[in-house]
Amino acid sequence: MYYTNLKLKRVLKTTEAAFIYTDSLTDRLFFDEELLGFWKLIYAIKGGIKILFPGGRAQYTGEGQLMLIPPEQESGIAAAGTEAHTFCIAFKCGCRRLCDIAGPHGSSDEQKLYLSHILNNVKQILNRKRHGSQDKAPSFSGNAFGAHQSVKGYLELLLLDMINNPLPPGKNAAAPRTASADRLMYEKICEYLGQNLSVNLTVEDICKSFSISSSAVKKLFALYSGGGVIKFFHRLKIERAKEYIIDNVLNFTEISEALGFSSLHYFSRYFKLVTGMSPTEFAAAAK
Repeated sequence: MYYTNLKLKRVLKTTEAAFIYTDSLTDRLFFDEELLGFWKLIYAIKGGIKILFPGGRAQYTGEGQLMLIPPEQESGIAAAGTEAHTFCIAFKCGCRRLCDIAGPHGSSDEQKLYLSHILNNVKQILNRKRHGSQDKAPSFSGNAFGAHQSVKGYLELLLLDMINNPLPPGKNAAAPRTASADRLMYEKICEYLGQNLSVNLTVEDICKSFSISSSAVKKLFALYSGGGVIKFFHRLKIERAKEYIIDNVLNFTEISEALGFSSLHYFSRYFKLVTGMSPTEFAAAAK
């Protein structure tokens, strides 16, 4: 057995951070003056966006691409079409290597995975404040254990990957996705589904949460579950329904409502489709 005792060096450290998330950007949005001292990393999740600079200059960033804007650079964003879905991370970092990669970037699958982790953790801890039709940079108020540290960790990993593996704009997902990355993404989506059994999620909702395409989601679930993601989601609901029935705390109507089914009839029909028994039959067999 061989090992090496290393003194680990930290070459990149982020401190303060602010986040702007919008799933329907239609108007121009300029960054507040208090963010002038921050780096801005802008990700076009869906639809193209224009990065706005003083003097009327604008730079286009296509869907799935990134733009890294240096501190002290006044800027804003606007949808390039009718609307856009975008996520911006404003952060402070003293690493000089970031200056080498300022500007537009493509995004690899690994980088998109980091972005999805950041976005999901941010959604857990952000108290969003509305200002007109746009979201202001929100404040932290959540209680998800370790979510702040996760955001910081994934952001630093993302920036390190951008420095070490820069992609020119227009070269989205140029880095091949590894089997381990596929499996990790699948497991993260499964975890997300398990946490949202009370909601009627759609494929589009899942794609927005993880910043991936519907075709990628379908391929993942065809590979690892042998079926569709919504079918898998409904089967998770039925497994939870079984637990509720065995616990005998909620009646069938309450279980149906707790799991987001549109009606008791639809819940009963789907329960029988999956299990071969009605909820009443299952309850009798479970006694």
